Amino acid sequence: MYNYKLKFMKKENADEISNENAYDLINDYYNTLRSNGQVIGGSDIFENQGSIFVSVVLPTADSLMEANNSIYVDERIKKVKEFFEIDIVYEGNNIEYDNSCMCDKPSWYYLCNERSIGESPLICGDCLNPVPLYRVPYIRNESDHNRILNWQEAKKAINSLWFYGLWDKFTYGENVLLKSKLNREGRKLCRELEKVLNTPVYYFIYYICWPMDEETKALKGLPLEVPKSCPQCGGEWIDDTKFCKCEKCRLITDSPVWKKERNLL
Repeated sequence: MYNYKLKFMKKENADEISNENAYDLINDYYNTLRSNGQVIGGSDIFENQGSIFVSVVLPTADSLMEANNSIYVDERIKKVKEFFEIDIVYEGNNIEYDNSCMCDKPSWYYLCNERSIGESPLICGDCLNPVPLYRVPYIRNESDHNRILNWQEAKKAINSLWFYGLWDKFTYGENVLLKSKLNREGRKLCRELEKVLNTPVYYFIYYICWPMDEETKALKGLPLEVPKSCPQCGGEWIDDTKFCKCEKCRLITDSPVWKKERNLL
């Protein structure tokens, strides 16, 4: 991942717009870049000596190239350039995020939200790194990746409630049960991504695997172990050391063997 600073230098006619409108214009541009997967994470927008700056994290060094734009990015940048000249400055490699997938053609993918905020939830099954969404064809004839990113944010919100101690049947069920609304939507996204990528796309199903007392287990009312077979079809998992897979149902979960070796169980 790469840190860049976007510098917006006011043209002579920039005095026609207020600071508030200039912020809205640039923020809208940033949001379209994020919706298209060309930038990740949050941003800082600040002013210095008459110019406006935006600090961004890019999944790849070339993600801001015009060829990667969505129609919404093209629309917003055209408006921005009416009032600003744009300079793009490289600041350094970002060590907070994982590297992006650089595989020419992954043999499989999986959808998972167990990543840093803002990183792509689509993971390459070969290198296990996030795939920049701007490299992925749009689903359902849409013009950005907002639907995938909205699912990711909703899933992270449920996980946050669970990990911060607000655990109950709802938060646990949304994470674990195949019939939960979030999991149904996630699996639908996988099927649509598989169509446009013409490559298998699995859905990561989440299981809580750490020890709990009987009272806590009773509160959840659900099994906490990784099932010995696919929870949908009942077929035997294919265990490839890191993941348990069901090719038929396009489901994966962490392999208990892999987690035990790393003291995660």
